[in-house]
Amino acid sequence: MFTKTMLTATLFLFCYALGIFFFAIRIRPEDQKTYSTLIEESDVLCSKRAFEKKPAMQQRFDVQKDIWTLDGVERSHARLNSRDSTLTLRQRGKKFKAEEKLQGVSGWMQEKKSQISNTGPIHLQADGKIQKLPSQFLTHHLEADKATYDGKTLSLNGAFHLTHPMGNLRSISASIEGLGIKNQPIHIFLDQQVQIDLPASEKRKQPIFIRSDRASSTLAEQHPFSFLSVQTIQFQKNVYISGSENMEAHGGLALYKKKQNVSTITLYPTLPLLYCQLLYDEISLHAETIEFLFTGEKPQLAQISTTGDSEIFLPSNGYLLCKGPLLYHPENNVLSASPQTPLQFTSDTLYLEADRARIAQPDKTLILEGNIRLISSQFQNKETYAIAETARYCAEENLLILNGSPGRKVLFWQDGFTFTAPEIHIRKDPETVQGVGDIHFTFDLDEQDYFEQIFSKYL
Repeated sequence: MFTKTMLTATLFLFCYALGIFFFAIRIRPEDQKTYSTLIEESDVLCSKRAFEKKPAMQQRFDVQKDIWTLDGVERSHARLNSRDSTLTLRQRGKKFKAEEKLQGVSGWMQEKKSQISNTGPIHLQADGKIQKLPSQFLTHHLEADKATYDGKTLSLNGAFHLTHPMGNLRSISASIEGLGIKNQPIHIFLDQQVQIDLPASEKRKQPIFIRSDRASSTLAEQHPFSFLSVQTIQFQKNVYISGSENMEAHGGLALYKKKQNVSTITLYPTLPLLYCQLLYDEISLHAETIEFLFTGEKPQLAQISTTGDSEIFLPSNGYLLCKGPLLYHPENNVLSASPQTPLQFTSDTLYLEADRARIAQPDKTLILEGNIRLISSQFQNKETYAIAETARYCAEENLLILNGSPGRKVLFWQDGFTFTAPEIHIRKDPETVQGVGDIHFTFDLDEQDYFEQIFSKYL
């Protein structure tokens, strides 16, 4: 019985193996034909050198290459990023050559290990274990009273201080999130009494500073582990900017950017505020946004610009309005508007439009320049219009002086009465008009056409 069973099992296994060979392993005539065809095609491809005539190309996007080099026992890390790359395979005889061209290349290289107060690599106590910050994380000069690190977030408390090319940054507390997490940006958050001091220049002894309740920043993608890569800092809540001894600004949010030797501070309002405020000498300016432009390694204020509607309250009686952007140059103390949205000066019964304005010291006289237009329906209770090139308004004397330009006099019109003069004085108390110089009591044809071109919509 046993022998019969063994013979039956052996026969079954033999038949099973024979079936596998016949259906799966055996080389059939069609298999030999297919293999011969592949060999022939391969020989033809190599003999004709197809890739010499037409190289193969592959397009790739968002390419990243990491490079590690040894410096003693330490490894330095470098990274190359490219917007796109083109990989080309070329044939030379029976050899192939691969070439790769990178487009839009950026990168960074590790310079040194993290340092805190120049004490060497940062080792912090977290959850009873000694933790070490990633060796790629770079700072310029970082100080704090207390620090904890949990492998992801570095928390700093008490007299946080970071020396940076953008300035000296201070706060009561700070946190740096995203450390040690691969492919995640590193964010910096500052809280309580945040302040950054911009370096002082020879002309400006007092440093410019920004103060707020909170601030934040993100390390740049091309240098994701270096404080030195920070080029933008956002200040939030109760933002205060001091530009000089007699200049300050207030808002709800500010963006401070620096690239090479050009720095900008853009101030925005946040609810419930509807505008930002700039105080300069005795002038108060309200605008939707205010931007400060600084130039030089040690920042020097080059210009101030605004966007949206702006309102300027003058130390004397009167104010300026503008429905468009304004540009202020501290060097010549000139405030300019675009031709499409001229400056509008209002003082009691007088209304003027101009391209530029400045305040002369020390008497605080307002000087308006370029395309002066005077429009009033209340002066002497009459329709009054005038065209001039410059205007000077002295509030203490209640005197407005209009001046023409070379070859063109001041044109004055009031209820059909006209006259021209090189200079016209308009007093508000009592309300009088006086021409100075060569006075003509009619417009010539050119003056009439020019006047009607300007004021036709009012007449």
